[in-house]
Amino acid sequence: MKKIQKILILFLFILTGFSLAFKYFDLKLVGAQEGLVPTTANVTVLGSVGQLKVVFFPINFTDYLSTEGDRPAKTWPKYNNTPTDPSGFIKVSILGGNVPWQLYVNGSDLSDTGNRKIPVNNISFSSNCNGTKLASNDTLSYSLKPVCTGSSNSISKLNSTDVYFYLYVPDGQYNNTYTGNLWLYINASSGANDNNTWIGLNNFTVKVRRYMEWQWTWTPISFGSTAPANPYAYYNATCGTGGRGCGWPANASIGFATNIYTDFYINGTDLASGGDTILANNITYSNATQVDSNFYPTNWNYFHVLNYNRPSSPIPDFANWRNVTNNTNILTWWNISIIGGQPGGIYTGNVVGRLYDVGQNPS
Repeated sequence: MKKIQKILILFLFILTGFSLAFKYFDLKLVGAQEGLVPTTANVTVLGSVGQLKVVFFPINFTDYLSTEGDRPAKTWPKYNNTPTDPSGFIKVSILGGNVPWQLYVNGSDLSDTGNRKIPVNNISFSSNCNGTKLASNDTLSYSLKPVCTGSSNSISKLNSTDVYFYLYVPDGQYNNTYTGNLWLYINASSGANDNNTWIGLNNFTVKVRRYMEWQWTWTPISFGSTAPANPYAYYNATCGTGGRGCGWPANASIGFATNIYTDFYINGTDLASGGDTILANNITYSNATQVDSNFYPTNWNYFHVLNYNRPSSPIPDFANWRNVTNNTNILTWWNISIIGGQPGGIYTGNVVGRLYDVGQNPS
């Protein structure tokens, strides 16, 4: 028993000695704990403009509330494509970018299937640029143009911008659907090594509505004072002064704003005075494309006026009345026959000119 006590006392003495040694001599026992050895770590985060995000497109300039016959010659804004699409703009932002960015835009002409064009500079654009008020409009071109200029040129990394588009359709632009392309390009304001382009193919669309306009000039048609003869007397229209007009000739002027090819037709009503009539068929008309120095027609090819209540001819009467373009004058020369015994009086009626789409049956 005494031997065991001596061993325990000796063990305690050894432990006490080790403790004093660590305290006064700062001894370290290698391998007595886990090895935690710190070192440095670093990473360089590069600036990036990220990816372009574009919503509320394509850009459709067709007003769905407009109809055939609405004159297209005005500036049309971008219209809604869906019930949740705000009218007038596309919204541009970036995904994953970490630097301020700049937005540029360019485009193409709008073309139809017949290669008719609406020039790219008929499109204008503006933007709210970082939430500021709309910048003044600029015209689109083949070359890149900044969407935001001046102090608002840079867009912060967390912001988006709304770009508004407008299209001017000129008078006479042919009735058809036109499409064109839009390109958006973003570039970092500073501190980035990349850029990004978004291409919207056939992103511009407009349906140019069908529109016709024309008017009579050198009218009304007047045959002056006439006398009946047996079996009839034949008179040309006259102003009574030997000058042009009053139906010698009368001019059907197809307006510049007309944007389809047309066929031209004539019919009319009987002329009436009280209870007496002169039949519409007693009136003839000619296109007379050649005249002498006194403006008197030298080639004759005439037709009798069909009554207004009867179907017109299935095709226009003269070749130059078919497939007529806009900004065209159609001269018409008028005559009347007065049969023997026709009661005296002032007779009046109507001559009616009609424009139709080429090939449309007027009856």
